[in-house]
Amino acid sequence: MQIKKILSVCAITLTAAMAQAMPVTIDFESVTPNTSVGSHYASLGVTFQNASVANFGDLPGSNGSIMAYHTVDGTYPKPDAPISAVFSTAVKSVSLTGVDVGEAGFIFSAYDADGNLVDTAQAVGEGQGVGEYFTLNLTSNAIVRVTFSQAFYESQDGIIFDNFVFDADPAAVPEPGSMALFGAGLMAALATRRRNKR
Repeated sequence: MQIKKILSVCAITLTAAMAQAMPVTIDFESVTPNTSVGSHYASLGVTFQNASVANFGDLPGSNGSIMAYHTVDGTYPKPDAPISAVFSTAVKSVSLTGVDVGEAGFIFSAYDADGNLVDTAQAVGEGQGVGEYFTLNLTSNAIVRVTFSQAFYESQDGIIFDNFVFDADPAAVPEPGSMALFGAGLMAALATRRRNKR
C-alpha cells in the first residue's frame, strides 16, 4: 500500500512538472547559410515555409550572424506572401525579433487549427530602419501556425528575422528536476518493497 502511495506522489509530481511549458529558442545559427530552413527544426516541433538563412553579420537585435529571410522575396517579404512557421502541436506563445525594421514595418500573426487569426502584433520603424529592431509576442491557447513579413511592402526597405521563441509541447520533455524526483521516488518504492520482503 505504501509503495502505491509513493508511486502516486511521484506520478503527480511528474505530471505537474510536465504541464509547465518549456521555451524553445531558435537563433538559426545551426542552419547552413544560403539554404532553406524547411524542416531543419522539425525535431523541436516546428517547420518553416518560405524561409532561408544567410550570414548578415552582427546587427543590433540579432543573436549571432545567421538570420532568416524570405526564400523568394529576399529581405522584402510581402504581407500577402509571408514566411510561415507550422507547429507539430499547438503552442501558447511565440515571439520573434525583426531586425533592421524600417518604415515598411514588421507584422507577426498567429492562427489556430481552423485557420482563424488568434493574435497579431505589428511594429514600424523609421526610414531604412538601420539599427532598429523589434521583438513581437503572440499568445493564444492554440497556435498552430504563425506568419511574418513586412507590414507594408516597400521595395526600398528590407527586414530579416532572428530569435524565434515558442513554448514546447509540455508533455514532450519533462524537466530534469522532475525526472530526478521521479527516480528518487521510484528508488524509495523499490527499497520499501525489498525491506518488506525480508
